[in-house]
Amino acid sequence: MEKVQPSCRFHFGIDVDSVGSRGGLSLAWQGDANIMLQSFSNRHIDVIIEDVGDQKKWRFTGFYGSPYTHDRDDSWNLLRRLSNNEEYPWLVCKDFNEILYGFEKKRGLPRDERRMEAFRKTLEDCSLVDVGYLVFNENVGENFLPSRGLRQGDPLSMFLFLLCGEGLSSLMQLARTRNIIKGVKVSQSGPTISHLLFTDDCILFAEATERGAQLLKQVLNEYERSSGQCVNYDKSIVFFSSNTQERERVAVSNILRVRRSTDPKRYLGLPNMVERKKRSSFQNLKDRFKQRIDNWSIRYLSQEGKEVFIKAILQSIPTYTMACFQLPKTLCAELEGIIAKYRWQKKHNRKGIHWCAWKDLCLLKEDGGLGFRNLAKFNVELLAKPGWRLIKSPNSLLAYVLKAKYYPNSNFYKARLGNLPSLT
Repeated sequence: MEKVQPSCRFHFGIDVDSVGSRGGLSLAWQGDANIMLQSFSNRHIDVIIEDVGDQKKWRFTGFYGSPYTHDRDDSWNLLRRLSNNEEYPWLVCKDFNEILYGFEKKRGLPRDERRMEAFRKTLEDCSLVDVGYLVFNENVGENFLPSRGLRQGDPLSMFLFLLCGEGLSSLMQLARTRNIIKGVKVSQSGPTISHLLFTDDCILFAEATERGAQLLKQVLNEYERSSGQCVNYDKSIVFFSSNTQERERVAVSNILRVRRSTDPKRYLGLPNMVERKKRSSFQNLKDRFKQRIDNWSIRYLSQEGKEVFIKAILQSIPTYTMACFQLPKTLCAELEGIIAKYRWQKKHNRKGIHWCAWKDLCLLKEDGGLGFRNLAKFNVELLAKPGWRLIKSPNSLLAYVLKAKYYPNSNFYKARLGNLPSLT
């Protein structure tokens, strides 16, 4: 470094010798700044810099992450210890020998997700983020546009997601207020719904005409211009009601440039619409039961092992569905029959003698049972939670929709079943 520094017009420097043929660090600077060394190692050089002109102090750390997996934790722990000093603004110039996300690796084998997650967690613990510009030879360079964008783990990602979601929601509400977009109603006296926002996607409602599609396209274009977010039309689909004519379906699809879906049966693992034959809408639960059992039937489990498997695996499969829908009692009986058959069978595809009725096995162990769940009763208990939400949050959108359709002139306690009750 004694020859390199003068050739680069650096007058001063701090060098850390290499360990054998590996490593070695150097920090070089010109004479217009006061440098105070704080600490150093074969992985870092930490200094306090005082500008000569305005006498402002800030902290600079040159960091070199270990290229070896077995030393990686030591490097991250060192960086965490360095972050404890929060007296001055801190800039880290580094070669971490690690990447944040898999797409940053262009060649070679894929990077282990656990290693990248450990790196992201370290940066989050140290409150380190990428800077947007660079000063080189006293000249401020142009702003950088991060190619990877804001990813999971970035402190700002959740807030920007909420801001963009609120922006789209405001545009849709404004369009509905001005009668630009009509939206849909579940009942005549119910509220008009123009959009529903979920964790990572949304559902927009509009009139299935050429004019309705053009107006919806304008709203989406305005959202893209305002937020900088682009709608992924390749992953979007449009669903039409049964009374929409084919000509209008083709026109709407061409304007929005999205794929048509004749029957999106499931969303988030749940059926979008329940047919008249209710059992067929939840047939996948029986298939999932049988698939799990087939994967385990070839293994020799004791009766105690089967008890744990039933309680921990099988009876937890329909929990999410039962928290949203009331399953037919006949379906619950069939699911319990599958469990009982597995409980008593001796070998794969060989029936066993049922020495005890299933209802007796559902009793508490203190009462002589095994504590299995009665699925029909468990279903009612799970549905009590959304019922309690309707009582405690009468001003929510769900409460408005259900009240307008099922009990417009009474309250939740006095609601009657009616002719076309909802399964939710």
